[in-house]
Amino acid sequence: MALIQCPECGQQISDKAPACPKCGCPVAAPAAPAASAETAAVMIQMPGKGLPANNIHYLLRMVDESGNEIWNGHCGEIVKINVSAPMKVQIWECRKKGVSSDWFTISAGEKYSCRFIEKISFPMPKVVGINVSPVDAIIDAVNG
Repeated sequence: MALIQCPECGQQISDKAPACPKCGCPVAAPAAPAASAETAAVMIQMPGKGLPANNIHYLLRMVDESGNEIWNGHCGEIVKINVSAPMKVQIWECRKKGVSSDWFTISAGEKYSCRFIEKISFPMPKVVGINVSPVDAIIDAVNG
């Protein structure tokens, strides 16, 4: 128990008292801990390993189910997003229409790795999609 000062009359009163015993002024109860969901980071390794240097500059974006962009950046980046509940997202390669991952659910505290799905074509393989899978650890995909 701690003593606080009544905001009305200045009397020292218990912090547990609902009102000042001298003047009757209600004392604001201490704020209860918020019933907030715990927020934790999700780590996502964007595709990039094995890409030629000129392809590392592909632009990627991640969107939620409403189409809101929650991240954008380059291949090979490690993305850290704070979430409090599982969230469905999709990753898109910005320069090519239709090149994306399937919808996948990210959860707090988890790690995911992404890689390009390529179709053999000449002279270079053609990126046709993005695969996402859970992993135990995140590595630097650009440097190996």
